[in-house]
Amino acid sequence: IFPLWAYWRRFADGGHSAGLFPLVFSGERNGRSHFIVAPLLWHFRSQDKSSTLAFPLWYHSRDANGSRTYVPPLLYFAGNDRGSSYHIQIPLFWHFADSRRGTSTTIAPLFFRDVDRQGTANGIIPLLFWGSGERRSHFVLFPIFWHFRDDSAQRSTTVAGLYWHRRWGNETTDALFPIFHYRRGIRPGGQEESSLTLFPLFHHRKSS
Repeated sequence: IFPLWAYWRRFADGGHSAGLFPLVFSGERNGRSHFIVAPLLWHFRSQDKSSTLAFPLWYHSRDANGSRTYVPPLLYFAGNDRGSSYHIQIPLFWHFADSRRGTSTTIAPLFFRDVDRQGTANGIIPLLFWGSGERRSHFVLFPIFWHFRDDSAQRSTTVAGLYWHRRWGNETTDALFPIFHYRRGIRPGGQEESSLTLFPLFHHRKSS
């Protein structure tokens, strides 16, 4: 059994320091303070920042730019710093965001979501994927349905099993593989054309 030594000290500027050596220490002076119960609890604070450690279960700190929180037994880590943030629980959940760039990414078992200023992308792996933006979108139900749209290219494509449908400008194409294909209209930068195929019996093409 080791001895415990108690002490108390007051400073002329109004601060103080006290403790029960070597286990407990506390004090406050010039806007700073601390409290320690060794080795389990550690707390430090100043005017614009603080940190607390409850060993080995929990840690939290903050300053003028943001904060951080860690819970090691749960493998959980979170924080934010000048507009960017993260939340992680290994191995089940991951989230990162940046408000300045307008982005965020979330990952969970079999799921993901990504967001930026151009749009969103989402997925439930490996079956379902979807996303949209100002000029583009997609939707996939793997492996039976696929849809993609690109307004800047004036194009959209849909695939459902053996059926294929595409619009490209004013041109439309429908197909049922491998026996039927029908295209008509005018694609961007092209001329009016049409074609019809019924494989292997018939094929006709016309252009102007």
